[in-house]
Amino acid sequence: MPRARRLAIAASLAAVTALGGAAAADAATVTVDHPCYFKTTSTAQQVHFSLAGFTPNGPLTVRFGGRTLTGTALSDGTRSGFFPAPSLRFRQQRFTLSATDGVNNASVGVNVTKVLGDFTPSTGRPETLRAHFLVQGLGAVLDYLHRNPRGTVYAHYIRPNGKLKANRAIGSLSGVCGSLRTGKIRLLPYPSELGSWRVYLDTNRTYKRREAAQVVIGFTVRTVFR
Repeated sequence: MPRARRLAIAASLAAVTALGGAAAADAATVTVDHPCYFKTTSTAQQVHFSLAGFTPNGPLTVRFGGRTLTGTALSDGTRSGFFPAPSLRFRQQRFTLSATDGVNNASVGVNVTKVLGDFTPSTGRPETLRAHFLVQGLGAVLDYLHRNPRGTVYAHYIRPNGKLKANRAIGSLSGVCGSLRTGKIRLLPYPSELGSWRVYLDTNRTYKRREAAQVVIGFTVRTVFR
């Protein structure tokens, strides 16, 4: 039962205001606009930051994910900008975004996640196989779209003939990046059919062909001769 994965879902300094949670050292502060950011093979979400409490008109150095930006603080000691989310070695990682003017220093932790769907184990009898479903980082995409990042995840089963078989709730997103790992549940709780199945995972009760916040897993049911 081979498996497949897919995702359906962009550095400079700029004088733009951003929102978000913060951590700070000294009198200076740095804030970011989301609790978690996503990075895929084709898309890196922009990590927008805002600085305050730095030396007015003083030099600034901002570092994040192996990148460095330099510039000058505004007359009120503020500055804003963005970095692209960095590449990941693991499914989810925490980075530090730091800023200094040589006197004042501040930093904030930044969570970054991959966005993917998966299931394990991946082989077995379709009538009986029980597997863990993994939905990684979907909440970060939903948060970016200004939608609920903690919603219920539904599995939409598409038969080998391309027609919808059923919609099934499998759990709720949780954690800072909005992920889900289920206990072992039936991978295919419906009569099996030979061919390639696709299971779309999102927070819609019914299947939508065009959904930006969605991951998909695939598996093939075949006859095995022994």
